[in-house]
Amino acid sequence: MTSPPPFVSHTYLMRMPEHTAALRNPWPRLTGVIDGLTLDMEDEFRFGHTVVKVGPNYRMGGSIKGGSSSIWVTVQEAALDAYNKWRELEMPSQGEDAAAYSELKHTLGAAGIQLASDPSEYEPSHGEVYRTIRDIVKAIPEDHFRNIALDKIQVGGWGPDAAKASAYKNGTVYIYDFAVYGAVRTLAGLFLHELGHAFHASLRPERTSVLQQSHETISRRRAFMGIEYLLDAESRIVYQEFIVEEFVAETYLLYTACGSALREFILSQPDDIRDAWWRAYSIYLDGFDGVGYI
Repeated sequence: MTSPPPFVSHTYLMRMPEHTAALRNPWPRLTGVIDGLTLDMEDEFRFGHTVVKVGPNYRMGGSIKGGSSSIWVTVQEAALDAYNKWRELEMPSQGEDAAAYSELKHTLGAAGIQLASDPSEYEPSHGEVYRTIRDIVKAIPEDHFRNIALDKIQVGGWGPDAAKASAYKNGTVYIYDFAVYGAVRTLAGLFLHELGHAFHASLRPERTSVLQQSHETISRRRAFMGIEYLLDAESRIVYQEFIVEEFVAETYLLYTACGSALREFILSQPDDIRDAWWRAYSIYLDGFDGVGYI
């Protein structure tokens, strides 16, 4: 297998926290591990759906794509037990962590970025959410945060686009309740994906042009890398296929959370696709001032 071209030379390599670096691997199934959990139920839970008791009955469901519309179906009590066991293993705990919040706020503030929470400035139940985001932020150079189009991160609540689990708009990354109360894996993936939109918004036209050209070449062969969070890997590929901005945001996630896996994926491609990927990769390498990820 050939090596990366000479211009792909890292100043040094950093490592994302384990809960984020795990995105490079398939999402382990808990069906067969948790009593009463089925594949269909697990897919629903991964997409943020819950099980609740309504009178004498039990309902499974939730919002559609994070919006205000929802769908619910009647299930048995065993589904509630399965959901509670699944959430213990996959979702952020809802305990307090004021220290993580304070450290996150300070770290972002040093880069000129505001931290906001919903429904209050500090939301006690978001302790592990703050820790997850803090750990990711600490693994990204402060200068990088200073250079991307990011003024504010809002944790919880909703935002300008209620049809999604998260959003980026006008310098603000929104992590909706949909993501806050979902799997930790999905929270990490969505946060880095939205940072990728902030990165894209900061690029000069000649660099966005390189990414556009790379996307066109990669798209012709459908040679995208897909990983599992919120949706399956194939759905993440479809998400990138037709919209260059989504390709740029998803590649930001891959660059940071899946660095070595992304490089191995690129090296495995045919010559023209590999060259297009390396041209795109070089934009991120420059945006991180030579810092890469293991």
